[in-house]
Amino acid sequence: MRASDVHSRWQLDSDDWQQHPAYIAAGWRMALAGAVYEQRTARGWSKADLAEAAGLTEDQAEDIECSGVDPTPDILQALGHAFRADVLFATAGPEPGVRFIAHDGHDGPHHQAA
Repeated sequence: MRASDVHSRWQLDSDDWQQHPAYIAAGWRMALAGAVYEQRTARGWSKADLAEAAGLTEDQAEDIECSGVDPTPDILQALGHAFRADVLFATAGPEPGVRFIAHDGHDGPHHQAA
């Protein structure tokens, strides 16, 4: 079963639900998904192109964009290599943020999939 096939509803007893570890983790997964989608589509890549460039399966690429994958060091390294970029985590704002910063010092896409 892929993450895109699952729907869930959370019920938390606390009024401070935004500080719940599961909520925070979901925010990071969503931030990663958005950053990957932005980079992939800006390059005109399919999910198959992304998977090939990052050394992932197409199902893994799909799961990342569906917020089903935690931003682990292995995943971040594979994506950074594919996008020829460093990964920046924005932690100061109210929501988690993930950006890919191109190695040449400019944001955004600079090459096509192999």
